[in-house]
Amino acid sequence: MIVMLRKATCDLVSPTFRERSDDAYAAWQRKNAPAVDRLRTTSRYRDALEGARAAVARGPTDSEREICSDEFIELLRAEVRPVDPRFASPHQTWQTFVAALRAADRDRALECLTESDAARVQLASRSPEQLRQTGNSFGAVQFDAAPPLAGWRDATVVQTLETGTVIRRHLTFRATANGEWKLLQ
Repeated sequence: MIVMLRKATCDLVSPTFRERSDDAYAAWQRKNAPAVDRLRTTSRYRDALEGARAAVARGPTDSEREICSDEFIELLRAEVRPVDPRFASPHQTWQTFVAALRAADRDRALECLTESDAARVQLASRSPEQLRQTGNSFGAVQFDAAPPLAGWRDATVVQTLETGTVIRRHLTFRATANGEWKLLQ
């Protein structure tokens, strides 16, 4: 409902927003058609939409103008972007990540991480040999037996350090807006 209300508000607040966002919003609506159709019929949505229109009619606020950004349009596009098969599940993301490290393919390894992951900095500073050593140090990953929370999945992996020390690492995977799974270490 938030996306639908935000789009309706922005179309009223910003004269150019409708034109800039219509393609991305139409794709988002197609992807979410059953939910959008159900929501449009609820009194809760209609009341909220009426309230948003009335608020804008009184004069849009700075915060209403701020939400009508290109960032919102990009979020809509990201949500409907097809899932890259390498990231279709936490397990596939982990396999892609380890294979990238073993191949010293830094760019591919970075694709496996969330945008805000601190590990991005660590990967950027490692030599190709260090990347390979890290990839080769991981054993099998074991996903938690507990049902995952929506958009989150935990796992544990055994890692053997150069010193021979064996440690267990906790891994967290997070689903992105379009359903790809990224590693959040």
